[in-house]
Amino acid sequence: DGASVAAILETLRALKSGPALQRDLIVLFSDAEEIGLLGAQAFAAHHPWFKDVGLVLNFEYRGNSGRMLMFETSSQNGKLVEAFAAAPRATGSSLMYEVYRILPNDTDLSVFKRAGVASMNFAAMENPAVYHTQRDRPDQLDQGSLQHQGDLMLALTRQLGNTDLNDLQAENRIYFDVPGIGLVHYAASLALPLAATLAVLFAALLVQGVRGGALRAGRVIGAAILLPLTALLFALGVTLLWTGLAALHPQYATLMEVYNSALYMGAFVALTVGLFMMVQFGLRRWLAVMELATGAMLAWVVLLLLTALIMPGASYVFTWPLVALLPAYAWLISARGRTASADARLMLLVAAAAPAVFLFAPL
Repeated sequence: DGASVAAILETLRALKSGPALQRDLIVLFSDAEEIGLLGAQAFAAHHPWFKDVGLVLNFEYRGNSGRMLMFETSSQNGKLVEAFAAAPRATGSSLMYEVYRILPNDTDLSVFKRAGVASMNFAAMENPAVYHTQRDRPDQLDQGSLQHQGDLMLALTRQLGNTDLNDLQAENRIYFDVPGIGLVHYAASLALPLAATLAVLFAALLVQGVRGGALRAGRVIGAAILLPLTALLFALGVTLLWTGLAALHPQYATLMEVYNSALYMGAFVALTVGLFMMVQFGLRRWLAVMELATGAMLAWVVLLLLTALIMPGASYVFTWPLVALLPAYAWLISARGRTASADARLMLLVAAAAPAVFLFAPL
């Protein structure tokens, strides 16, 4: 984590050249994280300054490139997320934390979170093939990643260093970054009402399609079952294929990620997409195209309801694509939409699919 140390030192230089912060700033270089968070635990257990800590910003690397992502916060994070959203090129999502919190992973921040301190955790995560290897060197570090880290670090320290740290508690937020827009965020309590509303609208769409003769309810339900099962089957197949490749190259086991992983991923994606299209083409013998599409949407609605109930921070991935797709599908299965030209239908579908591409593809 030498890159973070360098960024912190440069941030201190920049802070000293400007007006003083209203709050004291403690800089902690903690040792022995990977053998048990020992440095952070020692500071929390024995240092007299710990009782004065109102907020912790922790910076990590899990690779040597990519943007600095905010992947974890303390609970009641509303004001923290609002501050983060104002920072330059704020990147991260509440989905990351929903996934991170069920993993057996810890960072130094875990010590401070357990003590109830408000906190945010950041990391650059791309190209983990160099992590813990001889290639983990300064000359291999992406300077853009380091610059982004410094920009975030300085902006957040200046903003939060002039904030009342006793008043940081606020309702949790769902948040995600959108290219060209920035960080979008809203109250987590809206996840379930939004999901319920979209589920009702989908039910209305299904009724409309069945009554108009464009859909057969049983076939839609069949597609909703078949498509996820097909995806899981391909996922299992790719996993077995990778297991076979790793057996041929046992040296891969020593790396967090293989150096040529992008080529493997590209090949697996191409294989999966090709096979999936073949399966869908085969299913058209029994299912109309809109029945396949509406079945996929039904599976999406089920995932939306589940995430809204269990992992609200992940629900945005399923919410906003449906907001665009539901009205588009409603028009496509209407009498007017069914008689529209193929070009008009295609243009509408491409536009309606755009939110799904922007939100889901980067994940």
